[in-house]
Amino acid sequence: MAAPLLSTVTLFTELGVTACVLFLFHDAYRKGVFHRKLALGVLVYEVLFNISYMAYRAVTHPVVEAHSGWVIALAAGHGILSLVMFVALVAFLLYAWKGFGKGRNVFRERRVIMLVFLFWWLLAVGSGIAFYAAEYL
Repeated sequence: MAAPLLSTVTLFTELGVTACVLFLFHDAYRKGVFHRKLALGVLVYEVLFNISYMAYRAVTHPVVEAHSGWVIALAAGHGILSLVMFVALVAFLLYAWKGFGKGRNVFRERRVIMLVFLFWWLLAVGSGIAFYAAEYL
């Protein structure tokens, strides 16, 4: 099945969002600088495009042929993990926003949480790439 253009665009823009998240975390941790406008932009993009697109595709995805069990499991796992990671991103960035406002670097204070978050974020992105490859390549 040919990949819908919007699926391909979303895949590549999610890589850009991930680069922004890594940049945000890097600068906050290493330099003590929290880029608030970029953080807000990432959250707005995630809500307006990624989450709404995932919801749209979940209800409009044409079933041309039966999917194998592992593809269905991968799609479900990716969707659930992506939503959990979005909520975690919102929580962590709000916590960071508040902390930096008080002169605290919560990325350094909560280094383990930051690293665990990044691991799961990258796993969510990787599962999206794997799902795209399984579905369209």
